[in-house]
Amino acid sequence: MLAITPIAATPDWSEQPGLAEMARLRAVVESENACALPGCSIKYNSFLTVMWRAVQRGFVSQPDAVFTADGLRHGFSLGVTLLRCAGIVAIQIINLL
Repeated sequence: MLAITPIAATPDWSEQPGLAEMARLRAVVESENACALPGCSIKYNSFLTVMWRAVQRGFVSQPDAVFTADGLRHGFSLGVTLLRCAGIVAIQIINLL
């Protein structure tokens, strides 16, 4: 028998043992920015001011600056799409049956 369980786009990691810290860090990024994470010494507003000045002067490309600004504000995905990961997990579970 096969049961299909809906998978949320953003899992509630705080319910999973061992992943509560990840959920807490994610909340920090969502409420402030990635520069507010422990160990990050980048001052968000100062960095963005200098970065956009570098874009204007031609030292940094516009797409790279947009990517960096978005990553510092919302966090970097590191190339991982949660929906795709959930699909891989579902396929692996089905293969185990």
